[in-house]
Amino acid sequence: MSEGTKRQTAGKDAPFPLREQMDFKEIKFTTIFQSSQGLHQTKNGVIHSDGDLKVTLPFLPPDVKIDFSKEEVIFVALGERPTGGYKVEITAVTYLWDRLNKLPNLTDVTYHEDKPSNPIRNDIVTFPTHVVKCEKLDGDASFTKDGGIQ
Repeated sequence: MSEGTKRQTAGKDAPFPLREQMDFKEIKFTTIFQSSQGLHQTKNGVIHSDGDLKVTLPFLPPDVKIDFSKEEVIFVALGERPTGGYKVEITAVTYLWDRLNKLPNLTDVTYHEDKPSNPIRNDIVTFPTHVVKCEKLDGDASFTKDGGIQ
């Protein structure tokens, strides 16, 4: 492939273009949950309905209100960590699209994992999770940790 048509693979069986080939917009988001006691599995995703929200993230406080006609929920969960001091944070949500409509739209979610420099306690298991809401976007999502696709 020529340099101008080079692609990389991310997400579920889908080819996504390199960022340089697409227009993009940084999306504002609001944290609705961030804790060391969240989802027990290593998982990330985008939620588009109240039913999926209740099934996927049942620990969210009952006062969390999402208007799924205009908004979506994005989450990153690191799964089990052997000690305290771990944290995950979604640092950017970027929406990418191709003006010529030859490539699929993509939401790129960038997150950062903080690891403890000195483990706080060895007898505590944590489950770092970060959940945000933003405007509803179309297309698939990819998740990027510290510069590498996950």
